[in-house]
Amino acid sequence: FQYKGTGRLGKVFGGVILLWFFTIGLLGALAMRKHPEVLQALSPTYAIDYVVHHGFETLVIMSSVILAVTGSESLFADLGHFGKKPIRIGWFFIVMPNLVLCYLGQAANAIDDPANRENLFFSLAPNATFQIYLVVLATAATIIASQALITGIQSLTRQASMLGLFPRVRIIHTSETERGQIYVPAINAILAFGSILLVINFRTSEALSDAYSLANAGVMLITTTAVSIIAWKRWKWPLPFVIAFIVILGLLDLAFFTSTLTKLIHGAWVPLLIALGVAYLLWVWRKGQNALTRALARDKHDWQWLEDGVSSGEVIETESLGIFLSSEADRVPQAVVSQVQNLQSVPHRMIIATVVTDDVPYTKREAEVHKINHRAKQVIIHTGFMEFPNVPEQLMKACLSREDESLATYYLSTRKIVNPDTGELRGNTDKIFSFLHRNSATASDYYQLPEDRVISLTVQMNL
Repeated sequence: FQYKGTGRLGKVFGGVILLWFFTIGLLGALAMRKHPEVLQALSPTYAIDYVVHHGFETLVIMSSVILAVTGSESLFADLGHFGKKPIRIGWFFIVMPNLVLCYLGQAANAIDDPANRENLFFSLAPNATFQIYLVVLATAATIIASQALITGIQSLTRQASMLGLFPRVRIIHTSETERGQIYVPAINAILAFGSILLVINFRTSEALSDAYSLANAGVMLITTTAVSIIAWKRWKWPLPFVIAFIVILGLLDLAFFTSTLTKLIHGAWVPLLIALGVAYLLWVWRKGQNALTRALARDKHDWQWLEDGVSSGEVIETESLGIFLSSEADRVPQAVVSQVQNLQSVPHRMIIATVVTDDVPYTKREAEVHKINHRAKQVIIHTGFMEFPNVPEQLMKACLSREDESLATYYLSTRKIVNPDTGELRGNTDKIFSFLHRNSATASDYYQLPEDRVISLTVQMNL
């Protein structure tokens, strides 16, 4: 159902999740009536006292305690889909208060009947009939909860692609009003396949919780570290404030992460292995792109080379408008070189469209137009890493009429990677980069170009 989009799924899922949280909150509040003293558990003094008197044993306890807070990390993964406001409202007014009531209710039941400790959550149900209802509701909520992971990973994949850290992927927009709501078929399929493998490997939710806790502890630690760096470098927070931020949250996250390392031999090695695999792919892609950039620099032609070909009659000038995508304008785009070498022709008017991903989620910068010569001009299109670049639309805003754009032809160069033994990329790096490059989404899809007016020319690149 993912292809239907987050908006449509939310209309169904939202009601079930609201029912889930209000149900567990109400059950917890009712259970608390027997032992209202459990409210004392909200005081952090008990946790501090436990750490002081139990030493290393605290790490073992914290590796289980973290499971009570890991869900909050999934909320933040969906910032790209929903923005800050809905997540803040959902957390402070729905999720957190009902979860706290539920946990306190379970604590009251544990005091009332210690025999329930193996099944504390379902002991909240007042009778057997309501317990069946709770099982059904919990199952539905568990399935729906996976939506946070699915939408979050799709947002992160798109952002990594926009920042040049991952190959272009085919992205389907699922909302006409919300630009952050997307569907990525390839990522959806990988998640489905990976989930099935994890279930087959771990078999029970108890076994999977060890891997889950380490993964979330790692994410929390990395997030705190990254935010601290950004707060200092970009937001210009005072250094003492940044240090206090790191000390308070960083030490807590580090304690959680260290505690979950005790579960490495019990399956927590799986998320580490997956993370290393993803990091390796990012490194290979970055290394390959850098090698590709250097190869393009070695094979560049200046604009005078093109004019000399036209003046000599070797290159025919056609009365047309050609739009070429290129990262720079000081040299002739590769697609133009291919057209000259293979078709011995060149458009009379040319636009070099350069898409620049700014280091912000959304940008308000207008496209910039620069004249190259009498034939060509460059249009620099700025986009945020959470936006979707629509090249035709941006060109019409910057320098083209709708009629001119409708008659223009878009020229793309499709690169076929050739890696001899003496190239920069060798062994597995060569094979993996070639595979990723070959299977990345086409530029026409990625930049939303009109398919019926796109000409693609294949160029062999020696890396």
